[in-house]
Amino acid sequence: MKIMINISFILLFAVFGKPLNEFHQRFYSTKTPYQAPSSSLILPLAPSGYEHICTQLVARHGCRALEGRKYDQLIMALWEQAKIDGALTPLGDIFGEELKKFIEVNDQVGRGELTGLGKNEHQQLARRLVKRLSTLFEKSIYNRHRNRISVVSSGQSRATASLNAFVSSLPSLIASQIDREADNPGLLYFHLDSKYQNGFKKAKLLKNKIRSIQMQPYSREMARQVLEQIFHRDFVERLSNEEYSIVFDQTSSKSIKNELDAAIMLHSLYLIAPNLREEGVGDLLDKYFHFNTSAWFAYLHDSREFYEKGPSFSNQTSTFEMAKILRDDFFEHTDLCSRNDGKYFLRARFAHAETIIPFSALLKIPFLTDQSTPVDETFTYENNVWRGELVSPMAANIQWDIFRHKTHEDERPVLVRMLYNERPVSFKSTCQSYDTVHDSFYTLEELKRCYTFLDQ
Repeated sequence: MKIMINISFILLFAVFGKPLNEFHQRFYSTKTPYQAPSSSLILPLAPSGYEHICTQLVARHGCRALEGRKYDQLIMALWEQAKIDGALTPLGDIFGEELKKFIEVNDQVGRGELTGLGKNEHQQLARRLVKRLSTLFEKSIYNRHRNRISVVSSGQSRATASLNAFVSSLPSLIASQIDREADNPGLLYFHLDSKYQNGFKKAKLLKNKIRSIQMQPYSREMARQVLEQIFHRDFVERLSNEEYSIVFDQTSSKSIKNELDAAIMLHSLYLIAPNLREEGVGDLLDKYFHFNTSAWFAYLHDSREFYEKGPSFSNQTSTFEMAKILRDDFFEHTDLCSRNDGKYFLRARFAHAETIIPFSALLKIPFLTDQSTPVDETFTYENNVWRGELVSPMAANIQWDIFRHKTHEDERPVLVRMLYNERPVSFKSTCQSYDTVHDSFYTLEELKRCYTFLDQ
C-alpha cells in the first residue's frame, strides 16, 4: 500500500488554508504548527435580529519541545554504534552534530515545554478572538460583573503556558475580569482515566490493526530510504536482521530492534523540529525526509492517532467516549452564558491533542472527523478524510459561538455556530441546521437532542 493523494485531501487543505505548494513538500501530522485562517475569511452571519453573546473555546497547547528523553537518546545511541562500526556516510557525520544541537536546544527549552512559536500561536489566537468578539470585549469594560472571562487549564505545564500566553494578549483593561479556575485534568486530560487506559485502547484488535499498518513491506522500504542517507547499507542490513538492540532503559518499552524502529524514532524528532523554528532548528532534520518518506511516515503516525484517539473502528465509541465530559461542559456553560444573567462571555480551556482528537471524533464533524473504518477494512488516505494536521495541529481549537435574539420577546431559540481552527464547520450530519439560508447555525435544543439523546 503506497501513499496516493486524492481530491478530497487537496480540497480539505484548500478549505483549511494550507498552501498547496507547501503540501507538496513536507508532512508533520499532529505536530504541524498552527495555520491561522486568511484575514479575508468571512464568517457566516446570524439571522436578522440575533447578536453574539458568548463563546465556548477549547484549544490544544501550542508548539512544544520534545517530551522525555527516549527518541533522541535512542537515535544518538544508534549513531554512536554506527560510528564505532565505521558505518557512517558523509551525511551521517553531519547528522551526529545536528542531532547533538537538536538535543541541546530541546534541553534548553525544557522537555515538553512550550516553544517561542507555541507562545506566539496562543498570543495570536487571542488577538484574533478579541477582534472577532470586539463588541463583547467592549461591553465587558463597562459591565465588570456580568461580562467576565473564565479560563482553565489541564494543569500540564505546556497547557498552562498556553493559557498564560493567551491571557497576556487580551486587552489590559479587562485583566481584573479574568477568573482563573483551578487546574482541571479530569475535564481536559481525560485520556489518563483508568477506564480509557485499560479499555479499548489496549485491545488486541486495535494493537493488531496498528501493527499491520506499520509492518507493511513499504514501511521498511521507506525506512531504508531514510536510514541509508546516514548509515552504510550493510549497517542498515544488520539492523534489519535485528543484530542490534538499542534500549532506553530496562523499564522502558521504547527500543530500536530493526530499521523500522529506527526510522520511526528519527521521524519523531523530525515531526517536532518545526515547533522549534524560533529556537533555530526548525528545518534542521528536513533533509532526511523527502516527499515520499515524509508522507508515508505521517500516514503511519495518523493511523495510530486515528485508531487510538479518533473515530477508530465502526460501531464503537471507546476511543472517544471519555470526551463526553468536555461535551457536557460545553453544553452546561452554553446554557449559563446564554441566560440574561449570564456571568461569562468567554470560557477558554487549554488542553492537548488527547483532548481535541477524541472531542472532535465525538462531534462527528462532516468531512473531517465523522468517518470511522469497518473492522475488516484499514484506514488509508484514499478511503478516509481524517488527517492529523487538520484535526489536531499545534494550538488546534474548537469554538462555539452563541447567539441570542435581541428582543427576547417571542422566545426565539438560542443559536450556536461552530468554528474549527477558526473556520466555520457543520455539526454532525444528523443535526438539523436552523434553516437552509443559515445552515451554519443550529438551535441549542437541537444540538442537545442530536448529541445527547443516545446517552439517555
